[in-house]
Amino acid sequence: MAIVAFILTIIIFGPSFILAVTYLYQDLTQKVYIDEHQKQIIIRQKGNEIRISRQDIVESFLVRVNEKHLHSYRYRPFNYILIVLKERQKIIITNLLIKPEYIIQFFNLYSTILEKNIPFIERSLGDRNLTSEEFENKVNEFINTFLNYSESELKQIICQKKEYADYARAAASRILSSK
Repeated sequence: MAIVAFILTIIIFGPSFILAVTYLYQDLTQKVYIDEHQKQIIIRQKGNEIRISRQDIVESFLVRVNEKHLHSYRYRPFNYILIVLKERQKIIITNLLIKPEYIIQFFNLYSTILEKNIPFIERSLGDRNLTSEEFENKVNEFINTFLNYSESELKQIICQKKEYADYARAAASRILSSK
């Protein structure tokens, strides 16, 4: 009987405990400051200082509880924002430090909202972004591909944001500017 009670306790309180420990561990290593005059967020982590302005942000994810989930009331206090900076650097700020919605409003971000039954911190979010070097390599590949295209074809590529990746459009733009 004691084993059944122990298992039920782990099932009921385990995720909340793991979330609390994970969020506290994330936040104990950093401090977040808002500089409203320079429109920056300053993050101090383990002796390092990171200054983030809007142009440094490539992508952001707001992870919060799915309110339609049966047990969402237990996890409602847990949500976070993961900010992907240039060169794939990631910053995670939980609501224990500052409300993610405030950061979204402060920078006027268009964040991808992910609703989870249990909002564990996912460090793999935003892995699909290219570093500056990777982006330049892709641009150079497309420059070679588009080199013999006409001006009208290059202009069409630049205008079709849904059809062509940023690096393909950048390559077309560079070719046009050099003609």
